[in-house]
Amino acid sequence: MSIILLLIVLVINAINLINSELVIRNCGPSDSYSRMGAIKINPYPIKYPGTVDIDIDVNIIKDVPSQDLIAVLSLDKLTPNRMHIPCMDQIGSCTYDYCEQQKVWKKDSNLFGAMMPIDCPVNTKNYTFHFTDRTLPNVPDIFKKVIDGQSEVNMSYVNSKTGQVYGCVYAKFDVKVLDL
Repeated sequence: MSIILLLIVLVINAINLINSELVIRNCGPSDSYSRMGAIKINPYPIKYPGTVDIDIDVNIIKDVPSQDLIAVLSLDKLTPNRMHIPCMDQIGSCTYDYCEQQKVWKKDSNLFGAMMPIDCPVNTKNYTFHFTDRTLPNVPDIFKKVIDGQSEVNMSYVNSKTGQVYGCVYAKFDVKVLDL
């Protein structure tokens, strides 16, 4: 009986390891102005509270017009059940004026500063960013259960007037809350 229990535990742990893989990919159209390259996050899974180091490579293929440039973020919690996270106090599934929000987040030493690292105007170039010791934003205790586990995010860069998508990044990631 104990061998069967051990096998069940091993299978559950293997499934958890498979599910905790960091997934990042481009999700924009084939003629996107931008392409996400490599992203490394350490430690992974992300631990909360805590800090992370992030390395990001981005290739801007064509200059992105700054006028009417918005970032549309869609955030969904995947475990234990899928749940869409609405925009609350500029956190969650929100739409941002890219250039204005980038100025605000660039000053932050927290994780948000890594979400929009390229200054306006967004010019053609290969960019590499190294963010070290980025703190995760403080959240009320009630939200700790929301951020614990697996989530996915789509961040699209769009012209708010024409709807043209300049680029899109999809990520699936895990956060482990240490003080639940």
